[in-house]
Amino acid sequence: MGGGMEVHKNRWIEEWNAGRENLEFNFRWTRRSLAVVGLFGLAVPILVYKGIVREFVRTPPFPSHEFSSCVLLGGSLRFRSGWGRRQRPFVAVE
Repeated sequence: MGGGMEVHKNRWIEEWNAGRENLEFNFRWTRRSLAVVGLFGLAVPILVYKGIVREFVRTPPFPSHEFSSCVLLGGSLRFRSGWGRRQRPFVAVE
């Protein structure tokens, strides 16, 4: 039962696995590898960081009291809107 089930190895997959296992012994620094490391290891993270900081500085955060403030007037609960818009005068209508 279960005889004749040997595994047939693929030569190219075995070579690829051997190359991955010995990568630290076979790796060489070339102009291309330095360019790739410089681009994705330095330039992209710096550009992402600068973009995040620029967006944060340009968009002033709104005060927390505008975000979730509510006023109880005349027995009803009325909410102010404070999602980055200019505040209109809040007038209670009774």
